[in-house]
Amino acid sequence: MKLILLIAVILFYNWGQAQNYNYGKVSKEELRLATYPDDSTASAVILHRGRETYFEYDSSDGWIIVSEVQERIKILNKEGLDYATQKISFYNDGSAEEEVRKIEALTFNLEDERIVKTDLDEEGIFEEENNEHWTTISLALPNVKVGSVIEYKYKLISPFFKIDDLIFQEKIPVDNVTFKVRIPPFFTFNRLRKGYFEIEPKDHLKKRSMSVSWAQEGAYGSSTMRTNSGVMNFSELISDFEMQHIPALHEEPYVNNIENYQFKIVYELQSVKNASGKEKKYASTWEDVAKSIFESENFGEQLVKPRFLKNDYDRINNQSVKLTERLQIAFDFIKEHMTWNGDKRKYVEEDLSKAYDKGSGNSAEINLMLTALLREVGLDANPVLISTRDNGFPMFPTREGYNYVIASVRLNGELILLDATEKFSVPNLLPARVYNWKGRLINKNGASEEVELYSDVPAHKNTLISAEIDQNGAIIGKSSTRFMALDALNYRRENANKEPETLATQKADENNLAEVYDLSIENIDELDSPVIETYNFEIGHGADIIGDKLYFTPLLYTALNASPFTLEERQYPVDFVHPFSLSKIVNLKYPDNYKVESIPEPLNVALPNGLGTFLYNITNQNGYVNVIARFVINKALIEPADYASLKKFYNQRVKKEQEKIVLTKV
Repeated sequence: MKLILLIAVILFYNWGQAQNYNYGKVSKEELRLATYPDDSTASAVILHRGRETYFEYDSSDGWIIVSEVQERIKILNKEGLDYATQKISFYNDGSAEEEVRKIEALTFNLEDERIVKTDLDEEGIFEEENNEHWTTISLALPNVKVGSVIEYKYKLISPFFKIDDLIFQEKIPVDNVTFKVRIPPFFTFNRLRKGYFEIEPKDHLKKRSMSVSWAQEGAYGSSTMRTNSGVMNFSELISDFEMQHIPALHEEPYVNNIENYQFKIVYELQSVKNASGKEKKYASTWEDVAKSIFESENFGEQLVKPRFLKNDYDRINNQSVKLTERLQIAFDFIKEHMTWNGDKRKYVEEDLSKAYDKGSGNSAEINLMLTALLREVGLDANPVLISTRDNGFPMFPTREGYNYVIASVRLNGELILLDATEKFSVPNLLPARVYNWKGRLINKNGASEEVELYSDVPAHKNTLISAEIDQNGAIIGKSSTRFMALDALNYRRENANKEPETLATQKADENNLAEVYDLSIENIDELDSPVIETYNFEIGHGADIIGDKLYFTPLLYTALNASPFTLEERQYPVDFVHPFSLSKIVNLKYPDNYKVESIPEPLNVALPNGLGTFLYNITNQNGYVNVIARFVINKALIEPADYASLKKFYNQRVKKEQEKIVLTKV
């Protein structure tokens, strides 16, 4: 079987090297392919991804960027049918827009050893406006079934001097990639690699002649325009990228944004020269980016003298003279008055006064409004630009690197961060979506500085269980859990609007409990206090009785059943979002006619470099078993180099928490 598989792989690779990737030239071998040799679990495989990007000169728009795209995909099973619909996105900035032209698409099937192809018609092309800047064209390819090969191509014309990322890796394998980028000498780009792969493009210069035409005003005093034409000669920098057999980008537990680790080449525009040789440089530092954002009328100008807030800041100033109290009152007021519409933005979409009247807005509108109010009540408040977790890690300074705004206050030597989009947040406790990379605080003069987002206070979850086990192995008890810091914020967001009975049913289902009742929650609205959840529970079969022995897991249903880390190696960091601490104490009374035969040995282990600790200890006294387990992770991000230690650490915890106590009948 191994020999047969090896031969199949060799034949597949030999076929791949000789394959014709010209549009419409699909082979029977591609249609017969049933499994991708490198990944037998793949639902589909991109057989070929090709793109050529180059510059043209348009008489009306000047320089434009043209990308000719072609892609061929094999559908391997029913899950792969999702790829029968392909999407093309294009951008506009309000004054200019990208354009998609020459869309073609085909579906290929093998029927009675004949290749049958079906063309995409206009009825299978749909256009949808996502927001004011982005539009998506969907291609619903016809007659797609398991075994089909689909292929499509199009041209994207862009007036913006931005080369789209060269994306090599997807959530399905990519068998062959060919990218070509041609850049005239008038443009300078930085080129960066992202992801855990290496590739060296073939760079070379090639002479090019381009016929150009341009409009020019007539003689002095004339209103007519005349068209001039000529030939432009220059040497292009041509970069060829080729790669084969790129594995799928698989989701792994505790990954921030999987696209942060996707293999791609990113082009950053550095400068542009005009015909006379004058060079215009683009933002080269994050300070430059922050200043350009601050100077926008949809950002910095919104903070100047917000008259619509006058009644509110007069009321706050009259209500308190202490700055700490004014901060809290202003923060609570904006959280109560404004409702976040879910849009993550760094710019306002309408003036703050209009958002105030509506009582809702995007993240920029709410947090810039908060910043303005804090300034008016006498605080040193400034906005902080953020890249949220789903926006990824920005690799170089661009405006797109930031997509969100929070507020900050410098008070008594401390920098306090605030996000009024989150109803359950408190000062210096931000929603999880914001904990990503660094923030950039912008002062009133447009100067900026990098700030740390992560709180020094780790999330805490402490559970105390008192329970009793009976002669039949049933267990009844009471659980009380304290949620603190970000754990409390997350608990409030998830459960604040649930009825206790609903939450009790959910607890029973999640933990395989026979019953949960008398559930109560303390401090759900007291945001400065920990949330305390208490309930009674019953476990119908909490222990195994074999002969005269009784076996049970001392941490009951709170024991960790399996480690989330099963891969032998890991390419991506483990992202816990924030440091955290879990503590569990169980006091369990066992029947009087039993005695302890054996209990698990204590364990006290630590991760290297102070990354975490695990303490586990059991004592037996006066008919009670007392268990203490404490699990601590001290760093939000664990690098791949420490993955083996982390995996071992979790396995030790699972093994220890799953060890049973053995009682013997006396």
